Amino acid sequence: MIIVTFCFVSRIVNGENNDPYIDLQEPENGSELSNPVTLRWTAHDQDGDDLRFDIYLTPENGEEQLLVENHAFKTLDLDDQNANMNYTWRVVAKDGTNETNSENWTFFITNSSPEIMLFNPESGGFLQHYYVTLVWIATDNDNDELTFNV
Repeated sequence: MIIVTFCFVSRIVNGENNDPYIDLQEPENGSELSNPVTLRWTAHDQDGDDLRFDIYLTPENGEEQLLVENHAFKTLDLDDQNANMNYTWRVVAKDGTNETNSENWTFFITNSSPEIMLFNPESGGFLQHYYVTLVWIATDNDNDELTFNV
């Protein structure tokens, strides 16, 4: 069993606890990119309170999902989002007393091209036979099914 405990340290400035500040950084709003994606934001608290972050992601025509709760860092890596889809993301900054919602930003995951490496015949080599054995490795970062026309 794993037990996780969080302790917020709160300081008061001018007799009241101020809301945290948060600003989304990357990916830029409306950007197109391929997997993997790194979400990045800046945040601070005028009172010097420790900050924790809840990160939310909403796929196109889907329900908002809480990806991480009480995250201590200002980045989050997303490895395997569906291609050809828009996503909306937001972050909630919490200082133990107050919380602030970021803006909602969107990004689009493109379908990346497959990669292929040809091993045989060697590049620049001469063929001395009428029959050729082709040897290659092909990969696709989006995990799409690959087909080949030779």
